[in-house]
Amino acid sequence: MKNPFEKKDNSAVIFTVAVSAAALGAIAYLFLTDQGQETKEAVKHQIKDKAKEFSSDYLSNKTGVSKGFLKGLADKIVK
Repeated sequence: MKNPFEKKDNSAVIFTVAVSAAALGAIAYLFLTDQGQETKEAVKHQIKDKAKEFSSDYLSNKTGVSKGFLKGLADKIVK
């Protein structure tokens, strides 16, 4: 039989709720405010640039094709 006076450890639940609330606040900021929209667009642009850079580096090392050509090709494909 369980001891009714034994306390349960709910710290994981409290931590999960706090992290979820912070994440939802950040998502709401990005989607519901004008500054959030600007931030979202800037981050999206930076991610695209980094992805193009990484892919052109990788393909240039694997194929021997010039990095500039591959970067231009990536610019045409990803707008």
